[in-house]
Amino acid sequence: MIEVLTRDATGPQLVIARVLGDSLPTFGITGMARVALSRTLALRLSASGLGGARELPLPMNATLGEGRHAATGSARLEYRAGDRRVVVDGFVDDRHYISPPSDEMSSSILMIDRESTQRISAKGDLKHDKLQLQAQAWAHHLYRRSRFLSDPSLQNVSQIEDLSALRIGGLVLATHPIGKTVRWAASASVDHDSIVVADLGSKTTSDLTIAELAVDGQYEYPHAPVRRGGGARAAVRDRRRRSVARGEVCRAVAPQFGSLEIIATAARKGRVPSLRERFESDAR
Repeated sequence: MIEVLTRDATGPQLVIARVLGDSLPTFGITGMARVALSRTLALRLSASGLGGARELPLPMNATLGEGRHAATGSARLEYRAGDRRVVVDGFVDDRHYISPPSDEMSSSILMIDRESTQRISAKGDLKHDKLQLQAQAWAHHLYRRSRFLSDPSLQNVSQIEDLSALRIGGLVLATHPIGKTVRWAASASVDHDSIVVADLGSKTTSDLTIAELAVDGQYEYPHAPVRRGGGARAAVRDRRRRSVARGEVCRAVAPQFGSLEIIATAARKGRVPSLRERFESDAR
């Protein structure tokens, strides 16, 4: 899981444009604009385009034209009013490229005929008295069409692979102090992944759902620069109607010396499954 943090939509009106090029040759242009729609609502838009025509080396002093190109666009709509914030992010990307082949031995050429990515996410923050709430939802989609070619003319296709993946999920987090020395926090999240891979003779599908619950408590000594905390988390994975549970418990101590803070954490947790383990037995 990769979380990408982008420039805020709020702030002074701003326009940035860049043009780049090199001797490969490569040419690209990017642009970003940010504008306030009202006192509490702001919008940021950005887009980029990139093209390249590098000659990739092959055995026997042959070359292969790269012919890559990519187009990307994103938008961020942000609402802020006091302690309330709602952000909606959207992202689209479409590209075509060739994976650089070996220049020492003959091998098949992998051409990504099309790779299309779409992402949208929404996040909200709310503070009511001393209770802090945060909610987030997301949806990611990827489509990739791969072609394996046996000659530099890119005419003879030896293998085709079409991949489509979808990821959707959400998270809710709440935290509240108890008096001046104790704070509790709790969160719940669910994430569902599905994938379809098709080639010339077969089709493979798989899906996986992960749900997690977490609780945390923290205590600060009233007149000493030491903070103690502890928490627990449990996760349930559903694999084709089968469930696998795991959990973890941790304890932390954080003494402070002026502006310096040292954190020591002891934890016990179940092993996180590898990516292959998550999907291999689900293929059908």
